[in-house]
Formats: sequence, C-alpha cells, structure tokens
Amino acid sequence: MIITQLHGRDIAEKATGCVVVIDVLRAFTTAAYAFVQGAAEIFIVSTTEEAFSLKEKYKDFVLVGEVAGKIIEGFDFGNSPEQMEKTDLSRKRLVLGTGSGAQAVVKSVNVEEKFLGSFVVAEATAAHLLGIPRKQITLFSLGAGTHESFEEDIACGEYLEDLLLKRTSNIPLLKERVIQSAGGKQALDPLINWKTPRDFELALQFNRFDFVMPVRKENGLWIASALPVKN
Repeated sequence: MIITQLHGRDIAEKATGCVVVIDVLRAFTTAAYAFVQGAAEIFIVSTTEEAFSLKEKYKDFVLVGEVAGKIIEGFDFGNSPEQMEKTDLSRKRLVLGTGSGAQAVVKSVNVEEKFLGSFVVAEATAAHLLGIPRKQITLFSLGAGTHESFEEDIACGEYLEDLLLKRTSNIPLLKERVIQSAGGKQALDPLINWKTPRDFELALQFNRFDFVMPVRKENGLWIASALPVKN
C-alpha cells in the first residue's frame, strides 16, 4: 500500500488512486451528521448556480452550504453540523456547496474511488479501505492559503494514515492541533456566529459513526452516500 498526503484544494487534479477528501471544519463533518439524521444522498456541487438549478428541477432538494463560511442567501442551511444535528432529514436529498470541500470533490477527477473524510468517520473509513486491497491511497487535506489555514484537515489525514498503518495515534495532541487551528479559533470566537462551538464539538467526536461516505459520479453529478462498515 502506498499512502500519499496531499495538501491544498487548488491541486485537486493531482489526487490519484483511491482518494479520501478531508474537510473537518466543516463540510464532511456536516455531511456525516446529515446522513445520521436520515439524508438519503448528498449531491456535491461547486457553484451556487448548480445548486439552485437542482432545486428548481427537484423541489424537495435541501440546499446546504456556504461562501467564506457564511450561509448562501436562498439556501436552507449553512455548512453546519449543529444545524444538521437538529434537523430531521429522513429520506431527503441534499445539495452541498462549500468553499473547500465541495470544490475539491468536483475537481479531483483523476481518481479510481473517492470518499469524504473527517474525524467522525475516520476509523470506519480506514477499516473500509483496509477491507479491500488497494495499491494507492491519497489522503487529500483541504483548505486554502497557508498550511495553518487547514491544520485540522492535515491532522485528520495523519490520523487516517496511522489507522491504515495500524500505528498508535496521540489523540489529545491531534485535538489540540484542531483547537489551535484557524478554523478551531473561529469556531470558538464569540464574535463569529456562522461557525459555532457546537460545530467544533461535533467535529471532534472521533470515530462516532460506523459508516463510510463514498462518492460516485452519475449523470454528470457527484453524489455521496453512507455505507455501513461491518466490524
């Protein structure tokens, strides 16, 4: 098994093999909590125009997302695990559009398989990948700008690598890295109301869920689902 760590959403085209696209704060933590609340599928888009087009075609679709962290005008929800946790999404189909996670999913086209990654599904994701022989796995941490702007995703990528290689992780240190990350500081900043302490708390629930989130392409659209992982 060859494991590659790839950093930065702007180099998505370099992701190859079996790819785990990681966005801890908050897109793929939001997605996980949406599935727990009953969402059937999540359509991942790179533009608000595509999201609204899907909503126009399918009136029952639920729009979730953000630009620069803040809810998009006309969307039903922001990119928030807390909002998903409080909402009954039974059998609903969601459209997710975000500044980092959704962009990277859409732009990473040279891959064999694709999964959404975050701490809440890390162990299940690693177990699924280990269950089927794979030669190359890319752990793709997102964010934009400097390394510090997505330290939480890099930490999650390193944790996934530990799980895949059956190494012991220092979970308290990983959590501290997330706390000290730019995203973590935003979530805990009382002056910021679009990223909440509860979002942050939910994102740090290591291995809370026993499913993996594969992404498939169907009729030109990227669609994520929840697949239970057997222990």
